[in-house]
Amino acid sequence: MKSKIDSFESERLVLEVRVEHHANELYDLFCDKDLYHYMKRDIPSSPEWLAAGFKELERQTSPDGSELWFGWVAKEKITQAPVGVFEITIVDGDAFIAYTVFKKNWGKGFAVEASQAIINYINKNFRPKRFVIEMDTRNRASFKVAEKLGFDFVKVINNAAFIKNFVSHEFQFQKLV
Repeated sequence: MKSKIDSFESERLVLEVRVEHHANELYDLFCDKDLYHYMKRDIPSSPEWLAAGFKELERQTSPDGSELWFGWVAKEKITQAPVGVFEITIVDGDAFIAYTVFKKNWGKGFAVEASQAIINYINKNFRPKRFVIEMDTRNRASFKVAEKLGFDFVKVINNAAFIKNFVSHEFQFQKLV
């Protein structure tokens, strides 16, 4: 089952539905090593590799149909410069939020603005039970985003992953609908 999502706007941003052709525009921005300190992922090997991943996600559902995958590329309204990529995965009524804000846009409030916009959009169109943000406990910026969005701390997930030669523990935050 493929669900239709739309592009939409927030105060300063246009959020375009993420599709394969965005890969060429975003590839160089995804090559900044500082984006990957707290992620399992690494710098994409090529624009083609990134495009193939975006193409797979255009399906908007996992192969078994148990997950809905939605993603947007946020761009500044005035300049049309890419700010970041924002994603929601819906599983069993839980909407997991993920975001990557490109380094030149750190500290400008775009993560909060775009995340709130996708929360509003998903809540209106899909009615999840709750929204969830999980992040490495060392990622202070994501911690602040969750707090500014009014999420509540739920738990620490110890030994969640092994990332960049470190054991990663994760915070989980939620916002009930």
